[in-house]
Amino acid sequence: MLNRHDVIVVDGGGTVVYTSMQAFKIIQGQRMILSSGICAMGTGLPESIGACFANKRHRTICMIGDGSMQLNIQELQTIVHHNLPIKIFVFNNQGYLSIRITQKVYLENRLLGSTGSGGMSLPEYKKIARAYGLEYIRINNHREMSRKTRLALEGGNPVICEIMISPNQELLT
Repeated sequence: MLNRHDVIVVDGGGTVVYTSMQAFKIIQGQRMILSSGICAMGTGLPESIGACFANKRHRTICMIGDGSMQLNIQELQTIVHHNLPIKIFVFNNQGYLSIRITQKVYLENRLLGSTGSGGMSLPEYKKIARAYGLEYIRINNHREMSRKTRLALEGGNPVICEIMISPNQELLT
């Protein structure tokens, strides 16, 4: 699905770091960018913009968590303004999965600021995409993954592709 000119940018925070580094296979010519030294949430969108410009406006893949997306969401307008071919894959685990896991393991399951009942919520990304005039695709399960990923990667337009993930997904490190 990806080609040798693609640049893959992995947001610096949370679950997307673990999953992408464990599962992604890079082909010759591709580049994967991860600011793991800083590992800051929300860096994926601005890094994708810079990578896209640096790579002569070739297709750029941004992999970002639903919580991280909120930290630099204004960059969606930069993507739209320059009509950059950035494909944004939002991993939606209902916010802050890695924080929830830490809270379960080390804080006796006291979930604060990482769940709806703990005072945290996130917007609907379909509405966000519509507000910025971006194409939106939602992947609900594994059966849809291949077909809808291909659909998201088609064409030179920017896209938000939301991938629904269980909020209780376990991480094996």
